[in-house]
Amino acid sequence: MRRILLLILCLLPFAARADALLLPTPYVQVTGHGALNVTPDMLRISLTVEQTDKNLSVAKNSVTDRVQKIIALAKRLGIAARDIDATVIYIAPQYDWQNNTRRYLGQHVSRSVHLTLHDINAYSDLVDGLVKIGVTSIDSVLADHSDLAKLKTQALALAVQDAHAKAAALAASADVTLGPVYSISENSGFNLPRPPLMADARMAAVPGGNAYNPGNIEITADVQMVYLIKQVH
Repeated sequence: MRRILLLILCLLPFAARADALLLPTPYVQVTGHGALNVTPDMLRISLTVEQTDKNLSVAKNSVTDRVQKIIALAKRLGIAARDIDATVIYIAPQYDWQNNTRRYLGQHVSRSVHLTLHDINAYSDLVDGLVKIGVTSIDSVLADHSDLAKLKTQALALAVQDAHAKAAALAASADVTLGPVYSISENSGFNLPRPPLMADARMAAVPGGNAYNPGNIEITADVQMVYLIKQVH
């Protein structure tokens, strides 16, 4: 008997969730999707500078010198100080294995730099300069938009419109009349797919490379809505 009681108690939360929409009146439940395709007006660029040397000072000075040159380059291209984020320096011993023996290579020093470029036309000059400075890798280039909050709101409004249209179509097909909205919720937050640009950035990272073309980005939103049914014909 005790085991049966415990099983019932364990199932109660699941039953409560299943009954969450057991309303005393008929209803229609729909999901709505909204999407906007926009041209990005900014790029978020992440890059890494690193050096390994048995002399820690040599490795650290090499990384520090290149990061300072990156910051100077960014400022020359009109990137504001608030859009330049040079993280702390990381230092760790580095080893490799040869003939089942661990060999000490030296101290590995690395530092990441994140840049927000508002003038996309300056991207080619930026990459050319980074190559000359000796950046170890351009890790990612993400297309973005400066007015993202407004665009997210617009995508959400489109999602609600889509839900309205679906609910109306279902009601017409079932020969019922929609009542008021009972509940509305955002399904899984806003999704901002961005194109995979890391490979493109590395390919473009050569002096005299072509101008950068980021294409479009898609901003999406999803909602779930429940409408009460006013009357059945």
